[in-house]
Amino acid sequence: MDKTFAINHDEVSAGYAHCKVILDNKGNPVDCLYLSVNNAYGNILGKEKDELLNKSVAEVHLPPNDKTLDCFKKLVKVALTGKGLEFE
Repeated sequence: MDKTFAINHDEVSAGYAHCKVILDNKGNPVDCLYLSVNNAYGNILGKEKDELLNKSVAEVHLPPNDKTLDCFKKLVKVALTGKGLEFE
C-alpha cells in the first residue's frame, strides 16, 4: 500500500525555503523568488514569513552583501541541481 505523508514545514525547526530561480535571456541565474518558506527560515533572516513570500531575494535583501550573495548562490545551486543543502 502506497502512503503519502504531508509535512507541515512550520513545525520543522530547520529553515526551509522553496524558491523559483529567475534566469536572464542567456539562461544565467539573476534572482530567486520565494514561493514558500517556513517560520524558522524567516527567523534566520530576521523577517516575518509574510515579508518573504512572493518576493525576490533582491527585494528582501537590500542592499546586497556578502552573506546575501552567498545565500543566493546556495539557493540557485539547490534549485538547479535538485539536491538539498544544509548550511548555517
